[in-house]
Amino acid sequence: MTTSLLTLKHETTPAQYAEFIRAQGPISWWQTGGYWLVTDYTLAKQILLDERFSCDRSPFFIRRMPEIDFPVIQHFFAVVKEMMVMTDSPTHYLRRRICTHGLQHFLDNQLPPIVDDYLQRALAGIKTSSFDFVATVAEPLPAKVMAALFGIPATDEHAFYQAAHCMRMFFGGASRYTNEEGARVDKAALFLHTSIS
Repeated sequence: MTTSLLTLKHETTPAQYAEFIRAQGPISWWQTGGYWLVTDYTLAKQILLDERFSCDRSPFFIRRMPEIDFPVIQHFFAVVKEMMVMTDSPTHYLRRRICTHGLQHFLDNQLPPIVDDYLQRALAGIKTSSFDFVATVAEPLPAKVMAALFGIPATDEHAFYQAAHCMRMFFGGASRYTNEEGARVDKAALFLHTSIS
């Protein structure tokens, strides 16, 4: 009996995990987590566009963190509440409209050479015939792109990657939500806030 999607994610391959999720049907209630699991694209899009639902997942996070003392994660919530993906219209629409032009310019003009340069250097640094492509090449790439997008200096890139990874895992549910993990993600959130601001 599977009681935690996080446990299942850690104990199975991506293909096995995807197969299990698909087997739950297009929409199902996940009793242990206390949330609906939506796997159908059309349904997910319909929910995202329906004004009766909110993008603010703060109550969801709070419910999942009964073991964390809130002062431990004050910077995490300060950063999260400002995220575009956590806002509803009209705030979401206005923020998205402001960043669209700059982001499109970045995607069209700066992203291709950044990715090409990164891949050339990453692959040139591999000295063995067998290596983990995901860990060595694929995983660091998104943080590399985000660092370039936000103008993070090369000297801070590794710290930026570590902080972004920590935030992503915590924000995405890959956490046991203890005070120790909360303190780690709060430090990461503070670093990202001061680096990007």
